[in-house]
Amino acid sequence: MKHIIYLRNYILITTLTFICFGCGKKDNPDPSNSNSNNNPSTTQPLVIDNSFSSISGSCFAAALQPDGKLVIAGGFGSAGNYPYKVYRLNQNGGIDNSFNIDVDKTWVINNFSAMAILNDGKIMLGGDFTINGTRKILVRLTATGALDNGFTSPNFNKISNILPTIRKIIVVGSDRVLIEGQFNTLITAGTDYNHLIKITYNGLLDPSFRLNVLTTSFLNDLLPLSDGKFYVTGTFYWGSGVTARQYIAKLNTDGSVDASFNFKETLTGRLGPAIGSINTVALQSDGKIVIGGDFIGIVNSAIRDGAYNYIQVARLNTDGSIDFNFSTSEFYNSAINSIAILPDNRILAGRGFNLNGSGDGYARLYSNNGVIDKTFNLGFPNSGVTQVIKQSDDKYILTGSFTDPAGRAVIRITK
Repeated sequence: MKHIIYLRNYILITTLTFICFGCGKKDNPDPSNSNSNNNPSTTQPLVIDNSFSSISGSCFAAALQPDGKLVIAGGFGSAGNYPYKVYRLNQNGGIDNSFNIDVDKTWVINNFSAMAILNDGKIMLGGDFTINGTRKILVRLTATGALDNGFTSPNFNKISNILPTIRKIIVVGSDRVLIEGQFNTLITAGTDYNHLIKITYNGLLDPSFRLNVLTTSFLNDLLPLSDGKFYVTGTFYWGSGVTARQYIAKLNTDGSVDASFNFKETLTGRLGPAIGSINTVALQSDGKIVIGGDFIGIVNSAIRDGAYNYIQVARLNTDGSIDFNFSTSEFYNSAINSIAILPDNRILAGRGFNLNGSGDGYARLYSNNGVIDKTFNLGFPNSGVTQVIKQSDDKYILTGSFTDPAGRAVIRITK
């Protein structure tokens, strides 16, 4: 049976009861906006690119090479047989036969969770692997797909009795990689690194980078910035006083908090107050930050009428405050997993498996002020998206599991 994409780390529920936030609130989003793309009907539509063909199955992790080729990891095949594989796709979606992981059969693949293309063309993979009888959650492949035995992974220990997992891999600088997930890495007695580490391409831990985060935190996404700083999102609470942060933080190159950015609100999740999460973050051309995830309201308990009806997507100013020129409140029963920003600042969002079977629920297009483009509907109900990847200014890749007749793991949309 084909793999079904479920939201990682969240519970899908079929009956939802929630309160409408912000009723009668005084800080209403400004309906006026100077950007011409507020009216979706005036912009160029996005449609499925039928010139792009893809393998069948489910894609769990993917990364785009500089040459436009796409490396995908997941369960692929046909007729009910979907073994775990890694493929490289040409720009038209066809399989690149020069890339082959089967040249090395000494390792067993149990799952995939994250991927990044290194500057030297090698590929770093997060997941669940067995190499010579030893469980590993981080491996490196050569540019042709072979297991790279020259890579030595750090030791990842379980945290809070949860098996270590990797959720995100990001290349920073010329020879460093950020690894984010649910794990503990210990280098010397009394010095541990929780949830987020920086390593070299060869797997050596960079001790100059350390995040002061509680072990009970969950981190979901990383967004590197051009100055070496980055945003981190999830469900977390850390620090105190001026450096206390929750849900999203801007960090310096050494992992310390950048005090210029402070999101002070709490997120109401589908299961109750203060348990929402930010799953993904993207940057618009004006520096504003778009967040997506699993939340049905944003609450500022420090002020009167401080409950705002933002459902699953919102936008922040560069200081972390809510941008009230952006507003959206249409509810779906699956969280946003990934976001890409179009050149005109429209927002393309991908969601997980949609319980209500709505054809357009797993992929949504928002204008620059949050208006949903009702003309954007890709069809294929009960599909799910794991990643939205920009291939070019007019081409965007959706990975996941799709219910089109071919059962594709990847589709491409274009203007």
